[in-house]
Amino acid sequence: RFIALVSFPIMLGIAFISRNFIELINTEWLPCVPVLQMYCIWGAVSPILVLYNQIIISYSKSNIYFMCNLIFAIVQIGLAFLVLSKGLYWIAFTNIVAFFLFLFGFHFLIPKKVYLYERWLILHYRHHRFFDSGTKCGYRFKGWK
Repeated sequence: RFIALVSFPIMLGIAFISRNFIELINTEWLPCVPVLQMYCIWGAVSPILVLYNQIIISYSKSNIYFMCNLIFAIVQIGLAFLVLSKGLYWIAFTNIVAFFLFLFGFHFLIPKKVYLYERWLILHYRHHRFFDSGTKCGYRFKGWK
């Protein structure tokens, strides 16, 4: 969360001042301003995807992580070949759209997987000392209401 706290304002700030920033470097690079702005928005939101990836890995669902990343890579390569003739702007745009679709997919996938895994753990280990004592982590399972 700290990375998101730092990167979100920085990336949005760079997106807003990107035209002036590129003019400081060289005016020949002005056509790349929209691409820089798109990738700054991507950079502002990407720590959320990293968090989702870490959640999936921590719940021992590395097979889901691998398959999602494999599908995402195939989709990105396919979209890049589809819009290759349109130019760099459209390649960047389709990359960002694919990223946000992937992010929203994880957003709806994570709660289901995490909830089912936690419920399985609680049902499977409900008689374990961890759930009975309640002193180690401050959590005491009192049953389903």
